[in-house]
Amino acid sequence: PSMVGRPGSSQPFMWRRADKNYKQQLINDINAIDVMGRSNWVAAFDFAFKLIRNSLLHVESVGNHACKLENVAFLFFSDGEYNLPNGVTDQEITDLVSSKVEQVENMGDYHVHPFLYSVGNQDTTVTKEISCAVDGYWTRVTSAMTPGNVTSGYEQYFSIPMGTE
Repeated sequence: PSMVGRPGSSQPFMWRRADKNYKQQLINDINAIDVMGRSNWVAAFDFAFKLIRNSLLHVESVGNHACKLENVAFLFFSDGEYNLPNGVTDQEITDLVSSKVEQVENMGDYHVHPFLYSVGNQDTTVTKEISCAVDGYWTRVTSAMTPGNVTSGYEQYFSIPMGTE
C-alpha cells in the first residue's frame, strides 16, 4: 500500500514498504517532531494497533501471498513520562496492549513481537510490565548508546531464520 493515514484522517491506516525514499521521509518527519510534553500511551497504542490490523487486512484482501506475513515487529520508545486519560491505571495500559496483541494474533497465523525501549533514567516499571505481559523484549536506552545500536537486538532477532511448518 502507498497510503498511510494520520490521526484525524479519513484515510485507512496502513504501512508502506520501507524503500530508501520513504525511510528518508520518515527520518525527516521524526526529526521534525516538536516535543511538547508527555505522550498519551493509550492513543499511541490504539493508533499503532489500528495500523497493524488495517495493514494485515489489506494484505489479506488483495490476496498477495507472495510474501506471507507471520511476524509483526512492534517497536515502542518512551522516556517513561506519559499522560493517561482520567482514571486509567498502569495495569489498564498493560491490559490494553495485551488485548491488542491478542486481537492481532487471533486474526490469523500472526505473531506480534513487541520491542519496548526505555529512554533515559525514568521509571521503567510499566514498559517492563508490558514487555512481560506480551512476551516482548525490553531494553534501557542510555545516552551512551549510539542510535544505530539501540535496535540491534530487533534487527538480529529478525535476521535469524525462525523456521517453517
